[in-house]
This record gives sequence, C-alpha cells and structure tokens, in this order.
Amino acid sequence: MTATKMPFYSPTVDITSLLRSWCSPGGTDNITMAHVRLDMIAIDNVLRPRLDRVRELESEIAQLHAEVDVISTTLDKYHSFHAPIRHLPPEVLLSIFSHLEPGHMPIENDAPWVLTRVCSSWRDLVTHTPTLWSTISVDSWIGRWNIPVDLESTLALLTCSLRYSNGAPLDMTLTSRRLMPPYDRITLLLKQHSNRWHSLVADSDGFIPNDLPALERFELRVHSKLFDTLQAPRLACIPLSSANSIASLLAGSLRSAALNAPSFTARNLLLSSKTPNSSLLFESIFRVVWSLKGYPVLA
Repeated sequence: MTATKMPFYSPTVDITSLLRSWCSPGGTDNITMAHVRLDMIAIDNVLRPRLDRVRELESEIAQLHAEVDVISTTLDKYHSFHAPIRHLPPEVLLSIFSHLEPGHMPIENDAPWVLTRVCSSWRDLVTHTPTLWSTISVDSWIGRWNIPVDLESTLALLTCSLRYSNGAPLDMTLTSRRLMPPYDRITLLLKQHSNRWHSLVADSDGFIPNDLPALERFELRVHSKLFDTLQAPRLACIPLSSANSIASLLAGSLRSAALNAPSFTARNLLLSSKTPNSSLLFESIFRVVWSLKGYPVLA
C-alpha cells in the first residue's frame, strides 16, 4: 500500500536564530512577529495529519499483534500434538510422576493436582493411580493460612485426595504448631482414614488416634529452641523416659528405634521406662542404632 504524500511547509522565519539572539516577543518587530504566528499555524496544520497517521498505524500494529498471538497459539497446539512426551507410554509417565513430591499444604498448584490440568489423558491417568495420592502433608501453622479461605480449600482438596487414593496405604505428615480449633475439621477428616495410615510424621500426639492397625513407621518430632542455644559442655547424659504404655508397643512389631541428633555426641545414653524389662530392650535397640551411626554409647 502506497502512503499518501502529505504536504510540507517551509518556515518563513529562522526561529533558531531568534532563539539564539535571546530576543523577547516584545522586542521583535511586528512584521517578524506576524511571520512567526503564520509559521506556527502552518506547521500545526502540517503536523496534525501526520499525528493522525501515526495513530492509525499504531492501531493497525496492535491489531496485527493480536492476530499474531491468536495464530501463534493455534500453531503451538499443533506443535504440542507432535511433542515427544505424548508418545510416552502410561507406565513411563507414572514413573516420572512418582518422583514429584507434594507441598506442605494441599494446593492445587502443587503435585499431584497440577498434573490433572495438563490434559484430559493425564488427568484420567493421575486420578486413577491411587499411589500418587497416598502421600499427604498438612502444615496447619496458623501464620501461613488465610482463615477461612485456605481451610475450606484444603478440606476440599483433601477430600478429593483421599477419594483418589482409593484405599492405598497413606504416608502422613502432620504439623500442628499453633494449631487452632477450626483446623480440627482437617484432623477429623484424616482420622476417618486412620486404618490406612502406613507411616506418620508428627510434632504432636494430641490428635493421633489410638488405633492404627496399618502403621509401620512413626516419627515424632519435638521442636525446641533450647538446644539451638544451649551451652552445656559438661552435659554427658540425656535420659529419655516413657510411660507404662510403652510395654505394649515394644511387645508388638517394633524392631528398631533411632535418635536423630547429628550434632550431639553422647557419652552416656539412658533410656528408661516404668515398665520392667522395657528399659533393657529400648537400651539395646538404641545401642545398635547409635553404634551403627558411629556414636559411642557407654553403659
């Protein structure tokens, strides 16, 4: 398209010389001032159509960009259709998906939820694979939540996750620092599936049910800032005591126990219970574990 040639105007006054002479309009002769006014009108008339043309071109460019975006999106879909990942068999995809770890909160942007939004085939594959939904991590720290929005969203996602897990053993991580009453609804929902709890990591036993028939691994974390700053160079013994009920636990399938304290070198480790013989069993277990880790355990 050939652009229409626009008129051009040659000024009658050397405005640059007038500016350099530092002459004021009041000190300039009337004839020169008349030419200045005529030049201003003529130049404005020449400028306006060019500005209008610039606006037209900018509008056309914006329209072209919009069309390019639409066409590019369509072309990207065709490229995606031929993507190598679409040729992977389901078992390979599931092997890859199994390495994804869920976040500390059930969030739809974390695994495995994010996988369900890629395409219908992935959604069908993921929602029909119970093991992808069997790892549940809930951090109920009040400082990270927006009540009640996050609570309702988490309940909805947890309900779906438990349904998709379809009876599979559950690996649970429950963090309850500064637990508030509204979040009892979450623990109540999880307790309904306690018969499937395969492993449990928790920092409080206040919400743990008594009957856990499938539980094979239990890690109880104790959070204390005391040991971060404690200066006790002569500390040689840390007694770990348990209640009478430990006897029934030890009489079951418990085969090993461990104390995770990487920065602590024990000179004497005392583990005791108010139940006869449980102290000896517990001590022998820790003696084996600590000796394997290279920590000296003295009688």
